[in-house]
Amino acid sequence: MHELSIARSVIRSVLNEMDRRRLSSVKKIHLRIGPWSGVMADAVQFNFEVLRIDTPLRDAQLIIEEPPPQGHCPQCSHTFPIQTMSLVCPQCGCESVRLQGGDELEIASLETGE
Repeated sequence: MHELSIARSVIRSVLNEMDRRRLSSVKKIHLRIGPWSGVMADAVQFNFEVLRIDTPLRDAQLIIEEPPPQGHCPQCSHTFPIQTMSLVCPQCGCESVRLQGGDELEIASLETGE
């Protein structure tokens, strides 16, 4: 049920940013949730829809981006999306690939009506 607190935190953060920048409205909130973050994107979306009703964000749209995790090869410097459980560089076959991302949980951007 931590998705409820995440949705609440997103709303609080956006409202704070609106105050800080003196914005009268926000049309879209872009939220990045990585597949390894342990957060269910659809549950955050549902809770946001319920919680936004009595706030200045009642007309705002939450757009959730789910970026794929990336692998980075230290041998050939190739960066690539991880699409399987195999952590082998598709370019050179190196097996010492480092993981990058996949655990994101962040507000990426806001779109305002101003």
